[in-house]
This record gives sequence, structure tokens and C-alpha cells, in this order.
Amino acid sequence: GAVEAALFEAASGVELGPLPLPLDTRLARALPAGGTGGALYEVASAPLPRHLIYSDRLDPDSEARPLSFGLAPTITAADLVEPSRLDLRSAAGTPLPAELWWPGRPTLPPPGLVWLESDQRPPNWLEFEPFLQFLANRGFCVLQMNYRGSTGYGRKFWEASFGQWGLAMQDDITDGAKWL
Repeated sequence: GAVEAALFEAASGVELGPLPLPLDTRLARALPAGGTGGALYEVASAPLPRHLIYSDRLDPDSEARPLSFGLAPTITAADLVEPSRLDLRSAAGTPLPAELWWPGRPTLPPPGLVWLESDQRPPNWLEFEPFLQFLANRGFCVLQMNYRGSTGYGRKFWEASFGQWGLAMQDDITDGAKWL
């Protein structure tokens, strides 16, 4: 669609860039999508319910796509879950990079699962993750974590897994599950 609205930084009022909106819709809410330079926003129209849309960059030629990866149109921006960084440690005291996705309206207690990141790269902490958002919006508590040996946290963290396949690395996962 055409560029019909712009995204502004709330504190300073600086324009961050234009938002491509689907035709015949209006912007309801928008928020920057972490360090990607894009935006997550909600649009509304008279005949349609509100939809969440993601644009990977802010310019008139960017391609906006609906977040249809499990997010129902009934989920509004107010329903989005904010992940929290954790100071999680293994039983041996090793810091384990982790964040928690806690459902906005949990059942007591919410079912939980441990989400292991690819060990090829660290996650983009505190950014929008469609699948984890889907799980949290469905009432699941998700612990997203990396275990010893994962890359992106320095040589010492990576080398801590040497000779520990199925031992220290599995202990980290078990400690995360116990914490959860």
C-alpha cells in the first residue's frame, strides 16, 4: 500500500521513518522492532479487525507483511508480551544467557517450556519473536536460553563445553528447566 503514516520516537518526536500501510487502513499503534530498524504495527479498517504488520525497514519501498505466523487477528498490540532478561545461572554458577516470555493472562500456573536457541548465533534479546509471541499469547511461559558452548558470548563460554557433550551442556538445560 501507499505510505500513509510515519513512525516517531516518543520521547524526542524525531521521525523514524514512514510506514507502508495496506490500502484503506489506518495506523492504530506502532513500536520499533528492536535493533532491526523496522517496526511492528497494528492497523485497523472499518470492515476488518485489527491486524499486526511487520516492516523490516522504514522507507516508502519497504515491504510490510502481516504476522500470520500463528498470530490471530484478534491479538492486539496491547496483548503483546514483553520478554524479560534473566540473570539465570547453572547449578555450578555459570551465567546462562536467557529471557522469559510470561503470558499476559496466565492460567495458574502456566504451562512452561524451554526454548533452546541455535548455538550458531545468540538470539536477538528483547526483540519480537513471532513463534515465542504465539506461545505466550496462548498462555505458555517460555524460557529462551543458550547453554555453554553456544557461540556469541566469548571464547570462555564457548570453550566451557569442550569435552562436555551431554554433560555440562545438558546440565545447563536441566537447570533451566528446573528454574522454570
